[in-house]
Amino acid sequence: MSTAIAQQLALVFMGRALDSQWASSTANLLNGSQPSVALQTAFYNAAVAEGVFSTSDSPSALVNDIFQNIFGFGASTFEQTAWGNLITNGTITKETAAWTIFKSYLGATNVPDAYKLPAQSKLVAMNAYSTELAADAAGNLALASGGAAATLARTYVSGVTSQATAATAIAGVAASVDALTVVPGTTYTLTAGADSLTGTANNDTFIAAEAAAAAATLTVGDSINGGAGTDTLNITQTAVFLGVPVGVTVSSVENVNVTSGAAVTINTASGFSGLTALKTTGVGAANVTAAATTSVNVITSEHAATAVAVNGGQNVSVVATGTTTGEIAVGGTTAPVGTVTVAKTISGAGNVTGGAIDLKGGTVVSSTTTATNSDLTGTTVTQGTVNVVGTATTTAATVKQSATVASVAAAAAVTAVAGVTDTQSLKP
Repeated sequence: MSTAIAQQLALVFMGRALDSQWASSTANLLNGSQPSVALQTAFYNAAVAEGVFSTSDSPSALVNDIFQNIFGFGASTFEQTAWGNLITNGTITKETAAWTIFKSYLGATNVPDAYKLPAQSKLVAMNAYSTELAADAAGNLALASGGAAATLARTYVSGVTSQATAATAIAGVAASVDALTVVPGTTYTLTAGADSLTGTANNDTFIAAEAAAAAATLTVGDSINGGAGTDTLNITQTAVFLGVPVGVTVSSVENVNVTSGAAVTINTASGFSGLTALKTTGVGAANVTAAATTSVNVITSEHAATAVAVNGGQNVSVVATGTTTGEIAVGGTTAPVGTVTVAKTISGAGNVTGGAIDLKGGTVVSSTTTATNSDLTGTTVTQGTVNVVGTATTTAATVKQSATVASVAAAAAVTAVAGVTDTQSLKP
């Protein structure tokens, strides 16, 4: 009972869970009873110190802040006035208003679900957070210090407004608690000249955006060392990205994101060390090569009749939309060593035969083709062949295509390729 009341006090006043030591000492003070005026005052003062409440708040503004903490929505004008008047005339004090409001709404038997469910959902999510926090000494220390950690803990709770959002928060509670001890890194911006950049021990970001006149900033001879932490290099280019320039070295940078307004070509199998995740987002063709220790995520729109090729990599994902006859090949020269997932959407206009999907290697392989046709005049979209070649590590493959739809007078037809239907185990 004392632990539950301590959690309720935390929600009402702080809008977040407490660090384990504060929660434990509060439960001991309660000893199964309702919080004293002195304890409520201590929590009110802590909330003021943390910026949740302000001593300069008008009674109605304080009421509104309390409602936000408890229910996730502001008080109505009537509620602000009614509760504000009780504070103004001395029936309750600013220090005790939060707990009084909470007990008034949550302690009654006829509370509307619109009030009850958000508050209960927040408390359930907070319990999960407290359980996770109890096993994280560094997280506890960070939260006890307040500041950014307290803000993160409050953000976790403020995002919960229903049973569904509570479930989502709980599913990610480990990452939310881990975030308490993540120290933001430094952001570095590359120039059009040769850069030599070394990051910190934290999570740094390196930005290679276009300079004046759309000039690239990832240029010949650039050297980037991320240092410790989990670092990210973001490359942005309006025109075709033709690959990493000569002499560029990137070390201890775990994530590389390439965004282009056109085709993308990149090979990180050499010149990069410590890279674990490569993501490319472009338009049309893509040609991506990576080491076996790097997961690859290729996203292309307006794929049309262009080719997408991925070689190497650990886990590989390809998402292509706006496809007509364009082909997708994974592992043509170097097979990936992890999972392979391909999703292609054919956007036909008239009679279209989709390009082939050729997949080699990977452990668990999945290919999904979705066919659409904007021309509703009896035309046909044929979805193209899918070829899967297993290696020694391949255990299963799933190949799916849109079901065959017969053409009628003013409707398009969709044709699946024979033999491309189900899941089967593959042996090399």
